[in-house]
Amino acid sequence: MTLVRFRNSECVPNRVDTFGVGQLANLFYNGQGMDSRYGMVPPANILETADDFRIEMQVPGFAKEEIKIRVEDQVLTVSSEVVENEGNQDERFARREFERASFSRRFRLSNWIDTQNITAKYEQGVLVIQIPKREEIKSKPIMDITVS
Repeated sequence: MTLVRFRNSECVPNRVDTFGVGQLANLFYNGQGMDSRYGMVPPANILETADDFRIEMQVPGFAKEEIKIRVEDQVLTVSSEVVENEGNQDERFARREFERASFSRRFRLSNWIDTQNITAKYEQGVLVIQIPKREEIKSKPIMDITVS
């Protein structure tokens, strides 16, 4: 019998979420939140329509200039690097419940994606990435087939 760790972010520090037409992987992974060894893992929603996919990520506290999005070898990487500054030396935290941290999140794209026309916008702490499908892959009308 083999034991497998479940929901253990230290086993998968830089996981790649995979999705394609009608297929999403890693649905059972719940690695959201903070892990001090690997930084923040922002939660994401992945939505599919007939024409495209949409990734919505919660990344509050970042300026849009700090967020980097890159596509390389069919992998979409969303990341931001936070540089710590010392701030005022006369102040210290009595309690600290939130913190900006660097993050990197990767999504494996299917070959059906039009990587040349990916767009992104960032408003009110939510990053929305539109990932269009290629024309030849877009959903066709539903057709009923009669069994003979």
